Amino acid sequence: MKRILKKSVMLSLVLACLFSENVLARDMEKYNVAKNTYVNTGLLPKTEKTAYDRIQGIEKSTAMGAAISSITNEPKGVIRVFAETAMFKPVDWACLTIYLERWYEEEKCWQIEAEFEKEFLPEEQSDGELTTATLSVSISNQPMGYYYRVRAMHELEFDGDWYEARVTKTDGVFMEYIP
Repeated sequence: MKRILKKSVMLSLVLACLFSENVLARDMEKYNVAKNTYVNTGLLPKTEKTAYDRIQGIEKSTAMGAAISSITNEPKGVIRVFAETAMFKPVDWACLTIYLERWYEEEKCWQIEAEFEKEFLPEEQSDGELTTATLSVSISNQPMGYYYRVRAMHELEFDGDWYEARVTKTDGVFMEYIP
């Protein structure tokens, strides 16, 4: 019995080595970082109409100079969301993904209500160099009377295969109808 168990273990190890394969997990990492709604941020006083998050002087960055996101309560029930990435050298590709999240008091958690994504390429720029990426969206179909925040995923690729990503997230802003 002991001999059979030993052979089974050895055979399993040999098969595991033979059929192992490299897996790239960048997309899964993006999913885990960006979809993690359990990262807590504050809820601003109801009189505050704008919140923003900014990362500047990013350590260990090869190209990303700054990452910014903001959310604003605008008149007539409009929520304005904004994200920008600034690079200190031209890149081959950039992407901004903005998640509009609503605070659910009963569950004490943030949940994604809307998602906006835009990719940027150097050939789309007037000078042919991609050094900044900006995305601004006005949203008017969300219910008022709740706290909302923005989580933005800032991504870059350059020099063929170098990849950088950062996440910014604002505090929650109470959205109410302003005439």
